[in-house]
Amino acid sequence: VGAKLNGRIGATGIGALVARTGSTDTLATDATMGVVRVRRNILEESSVGFIGTFGDPLGRGGSWMAGPDVTLQTSRFRGDKNLSLNAWALATGRDDLSGDRTAAGVRVAYPNDLWEITLDYRRIGEAFDPSLGFVPRPGVHMLSAEANWQPRPGKVGPLPIRQCFWENRLSYVAGLTGEWQSYRYFMAPINCRLESGDRF
Repeated sequence: VGAKLNGRIGATGIGALVARTGSTDTLATDATMGVVRVRRNILEESSVGFIGTFGDPLGRGGSWMAGPDVTLQTSRFRGDKNLSLNAWALATGRDDLSGDRTAAGVRVAYPNDLWEITLDYRRIGEAFDPSLGFVPRPGVHMLSAEANWQPRPGKVGPLPIRQCFWENRLSYVAGLTGEWQSYRYFMAPINCRLESGDRF
């Protein structure tokens, strides 16, 4: 059983969903859960927002999560380029949680046709465990960087090429005390899309 609300008041968008589940073999108890999202446009191309959730599918008490976010972006950086800055913070609670129950992140992106560059950082507390949603890895600092060169060479010999991509991605994960846990580097030096839509 559920109820859904989605609407807009001027520059503010509001969405909400409430659901009620019954008892099954895998869920020990019935539960009422919900989420609300509010987002308001600011300046010319930016926004501020808030998200909140309550309830737990396993019936654990005192479950909630809430936090704000802000996105500052422009499509006129250096004349006609896109640039954005996004920051967010979350806190969660549940009767069985103790310790650092917060998470936060910031992302800077330069998403353009020739160059697509992104830098993303997240800090996740060791007890950040929202009942609605998921966490890839608690108790970590996560840093990722991506730089893709994406030229449009046109016709190369007999091949009409729409666009090529030289992809580079680096991710690094460390514990909250600074010791590294994992890292990964990915590169795709040749990735071209033809005008037909085929790619190699």
